[in-house]
Amino acid sequence: MPKHNKAFKNMRHLKFLIFNYVKVTGSYRHLSKELRLLCWHGFPLEVIPEDFDLRNLVYIDLSYSKLVRVWEDSDRLPEKLKVLTLDHSCNLSQLPDFSKLPNLEELNLKGCKGVSGGYHSLAQLKMLDYLDLSDCNITDDAILENLGSILSSLRSLILDGNGFNRLPILSGLSQLELLSLNHCTNLQAIPNLPTSLITLEANYCTALETMTDFSEMFNMKELQLKDCLKLKDIPILDKSLYNMHTIHMEGCTSLTDTFKENLLVKRNVNEFGGIFLSGNDIPYWLAYAVSEDETVKFEVPETVKYEPPPSIEFIILRFAESFFTSSSSIDYIGIGGLAVCIVYSSDHSNCTGSLCIVVVNRTQRTHFCIWRTDATVIASHEDYLWLGSLSNRKLNLKGGDKVCVRAEFYGTEEDHQIKVKKTGVDFIEWERDLPSGMEDVDYERVPYESDDDTDEEDYQTMP
Repeated sequence: MPKHNKAFKNMRHLKFLIFNYVKVTGSYRHLSKELRLLCWHGFPLEVIPEDFDLRNLVYIDLSYSKLVRVWEDSDRLPEKLKVLTLDHSCNLSQLPDFSKLPNLEELNLKGCKGVSGGYHSLAQLKMLDYLDLSDCNITDDAILENLGSILSSLRSLILDGNGFNRLPILSGLSQLELLSLNHCTNLQAIPNLPTSLITLEANYCTALETMTDFSEMFNMKELQLKDCLKLKDIPILDKSLYNMHTIHMEGCTSLTDTFKENLLVKRNVNEFGGIFLSGNDIPYWLAYAVSEDETVKFEVPETVKYEPPPSIEFIILRFAESFFTSSSSIDYIGIGGLAVCIVYSSDHSNCTGSLCIVVVNRTQRTHFCIWRTDATVIASHEDYLWLGSLSNRKLNLKGGDKVCVRAEFYGTEEDHQIKVKKTGVDFIEWERDLPSGMEDVDYERVPYESDDDTDEEDYQTMP
């Protein structure tokens, strides 16, 4: 509905202006010169008028606008601007002169397919922290070849849905923490990533074949590579998991058996969110396993035999033990937690559900619902596997306890339900320091209800 600008004549101290698909008639000189925030979705003009005083704005959101270029060159440009959002401004063909925006920290150009170039001007943005260029029709010809050397302050880079076959050089982005490449279906390789990276998302990159060596990716917490159909392995990943929280590789059907076996060994189960793969086999080392609709039942042994991981921590511990005591080895140790693995599937594709692990301790009369993470089914009737762990700092399992464990999915529609097909459980004999965030998992305590129908002989014990 059209509005006349004279309505703003008496609003001289207006600081926040939010419009959605509104057309304003008349001169823009009546708008407050003290505006700090302008959110005008569907901005109807091809350019911001020259008489619109932008000098004090720090936040501009003109998503879904009809802009062809952003503004005329004038002495009223927003030099204080920190956030500029022009998402889905499909007619935009010319980027602004970024030298006039020295304080810009966040730039959102998602879906601006008409911008054919001018990305070199991003070099002027010395303070830029977040850059979203997803669905901008970027190809190899227009790729930002020098991106790694001109945006040294960048922490988040979103390049989803673009058509390039190769990445620009990114190793110089020494502050980069998030790189998103989802649905870049022509991308064939991801090399030379900055070692500062915490999260890498490259889901549905169906041409991806080659990944960088992970031997120096010590800060990586989350790796998402769903449905990368041609990917066979990731160099050194299985030996670089100490700080990793979550790995999503569902639908990566070309992964070698050796790579998957190395990823699912016992020493890798301390991950926060767990490891997701395509597959239907519970790893052999999980002592207690059941099929669909069954609960894992076991009795906690008094002591658990210790099989040390090949780590420097163990070598130091073993040396100290032999030096200060007469014992030459450590044979038994308390329980650090539970390793849990499930196989799941659905009759429908594109399902997402929240995974809940239920742990009932009949001996201590405790009942926990542990909300782990969200799981995704990409293709119907395909089997997927999750392997993760539960900390005994919360469960407090002790020798002789009779315990029940089952996995369930919530949040899926009734006709799109994710079903658990297999469950496997075993003990983590030695718990390392928990990765950052592990204690944030929701161990919801539920009132205990007696399980009188369970016979004593149903509980397995470790041989």
